[in-house]
Amino acid sequence: MTCTEVEPKKKYRLEAELGRQPDLKLYIVQSEWYASGRDFFDGRATYVVFNGFNLRYVNEPIPVRPGDYVRIYFLNVGPSLTSTFHVVGGIWEYIYYQGNPDNVMKGSQTVLAGPSDSWVIEWRVPPVEGDYTLVTHVFNTAIKGALGILRAKKEAPRVGEVRAEGPKALAAIPADAKRVLDPYGLGIPDHDYTVRVPPDPAQGQPLAVGSRALESLPVRVQMVGNSFYPKVLEIPVGTTVEFVNEDVFDLLDGERTGRHDAVVIDVRGPEPFVTPKLGHADRYRITFTQPGEYTYICSIHPYMKGIIRVYAPVDR
Repeated sequence: MTCTEVEPKKKYRLEAELGRQPDLKLYIVQSEWYASGRDFFDGRATYVVFNGFNLRYVNEPIPVRPGDYVRIYFLNVGPSLTSTFHVVGGIWEYIYYQGNPDNVMKGSQTVLAGPSDSWVIEWRVPPVEGDYTLVTHVFNTAIKGALGILRAKKEAPRVGEVRAEGPKALAAIPADAKRVLDPYGLGIPDHDYTVRVPPDPAQGQPLAVGSRALESLPVRVQMVGNSFYPKVLEIPVGTTVEFVNEDVFDLLDGERTGRHDAVVIDVRGPEPFVTPKLGHADRYRITFTQPGEYTYICSIHPYMKGIIRVYAPVDR
């Protein structure tokens, strides 16, 4: 993300009162990361971050000096969660909704920001050395990464400005680490990948079991949040798999629609398959009778990828 500064012609109040520019201009963008479309659909953020990096300003505290005049430009880009931005041990002097100098309030502890809401905040660091914590007061999201530290020391270096641009994370991840995070190249951490379905010797029928599911046949692959869930499904020969579209918005055409299909693109087995294009709550079943591995995508949204591995019970 890149921050473009557009200052209003009218001065903010603390600047006018002090007759000078801030000692620090701090740009903070809050956003969320989701491990899968299923998690996005269910509102389970993996990380909630300031400026694109989990706990960035805990690892790299922002230097200030006691008494510094700090102006914070805060934006919650969401896409879904509300923030109540706060500095522990401080009271905002002036706050301006959407950055407009005419939208002024005084003496608040927090600013309430829904997705796409922004504030300009004027604040003076207390005249005491120490760490002052920046946080969203929605603490179940703060502990997922939306925490930072302003470190006040008398001889702290003058920074002047902290921008919102995040680190070049993908280029910085070592190849080995990237394989651990995303072993199949499907865009989701390994812990959420695979649901394995063992045979049920009592009934001769497989049961779907995994970290989040326990259900009888058919084994289900959900189309949800523009993703397949689970990403990797391991099933014994003879299992019926039901694809079901749980995305609600199935109107419009092309990329904008929530309609999905499943189309094999790389098959190591004798049964390639193509489902119809499914609207909301539509279902389609396939029974796999031969072992093999099937990599498939949605032809409308080709970034949606999944794998089905079919094994003979004697193999494992």
